[in-house]
Amino acid sequence: LGAGGHSAGAGATGTAGGLYQTPFQAGATGTGAGASPSFVGGAASVGAASTSASGGGDDKRAKRLARNRESARQSRRRKKQYLELLEEKVSQLSEEIEGLRRVHLEDSERSLKQLRQAQLETLEKWVSANIG
Repeated sequence: LGAGGHSAGAGATGTAGGLYQTPFQAGATGTGAGASPSFVGGAASVGAASTSASGGGDDKRAKRLARNRESARQSRRRKKQYLELLEEKVSQLSEEIEGLRRVHLEDSERSLKQLRQAQLETLEKWVSANIG
């Protein structure tokens, strides 16, 4: 995972059922008509836009900030959903592992009991043939 907890790979995670694309990677490119415009010009441009007679710079900035806030809100929502999905998956896999452990333990105990019984029968035959 990268510094922000995001996968740095191609955008798909392998699972038993195929490929799963995380909500962070699916449709969260930040490009298109709703994307924030790139800021070019530095601090002087900000001051010039703020003091313009039309006030259009302030409106643009306010809209950009509003879009940015909404984008951040949606990003947090997607992250929360993704974490809930992962927590559910961890819970399911933990239950599956515990069930498989239990089955494996039962099989091992059964096999061990059969081996003990076979060894006991072999020992009893040897004792009756050689001593008895």
